[in-house]
Amino acid sequence: MCSTPENGRPCLRCKNCKRLNHWIYPDLHLTVPTYESNQITKNILSEWRIFIEGNDYFNINSWANHLGTTSKPNITKKQCDDILQTYNLKSYEGGKKIFFIWGTELLEKEGNRLLKIIEEPTDDTYFIFIAYNKNQILPTILSRLQQIDIPPASDTEIMDYCSQRELGDSNEIKEAVNLGDGSISEVINILTSKEHLFSEYLLSGLRTAYQGNGLEMMKWVENIQKLNTGQFIQFLQYQLHFFREAIAGHNQRNYIKRLLRSEQKAANWLFNNVRFLEVFRLVEQIDHYIGSMNQNANKKILATNLILDYKKLIKRS
Repeated sequence: MCSTPENGRPCLRCKNCKRLNHWIYPDLHLTVPTYESNQITKNILSEWRIFIEGNDYFNINSWANHLGTTSKPNITKKQCDDILQTYNLKSYEGGKKIFFIWGTELLEKEGNRLLKIIEEPTDDTYFIFIAYNKNQILPTILSRLQQIDIPPASDTEIMDYCSQRELGDSNEIKEAVNLGDGSISEVINILTSKEHLFSEYLLSGLRTAYQGNGLEMMKWVENIQKLNTGQFIQFLQYQLHFFREAIAGHNQRNYIKRLLRSEQKAANWLFNNVRFLEVFRLVEQIDHYIGSMNQNANKKILATNLILDYKKLIKRS
């Protein structure tokens, strides 16, 4: 769409490039996750433009935080109908039409409505799908796409980026990098939530469960419940990271654990005092909780179950 490309790359200076950069080009059609059944992207496009201004990296969780919602993201039937309707319109400027769908894995069965236009688009019509987990994309859609995998960034690159922008101290950045697993946007989202160090939530939960004081355990639950849905899921994912690193460090000689010093101390204590099989059972349970949260489970109930799981883990051992 660039009017004066240079060596096959956009110039970033022409009128078209400037409009594309601000998502105001009439033949660039955007679809993003929404959080209400009757909402389409066109209704919240102004919010999108505000959201991306100055953001180098972002993800669906940070989009939800910007909108101030804890609802489940979705690309609805109404969104698919809007794509089909727009597809049937002529190009405004007589050139290419681009459809950009962000969050392809959120296209559930309604996505099958798009199969024909994806498989046989009209001339100069292009579909660009962005997904974070292609294993969750409908097979009928995935089979019709040319796949390009984007590799994760290195830990050093992410830490340098976050340090330069003063997104946290060295411990906060290191923990977020470990949890982000190569995703810059996920690391930024964790650091800018300003709610926690996830490790302190886990370690305090284990200490409280070890002491066995019911009142203190419920105080811990009340504290965890204050996390929004996205943060709570991140906390559960952090625990999987912690136990994965703890297990790897216990079983592999000279393995360098991606854990903070306090976390390494807790991991060493864990495997000196807890049965190995019980840790695996807890990991399976946490994985189940993540699936439950994606189905809109109750945070307080899951947090209560979690602290009781900690207590069972320690008591059985």
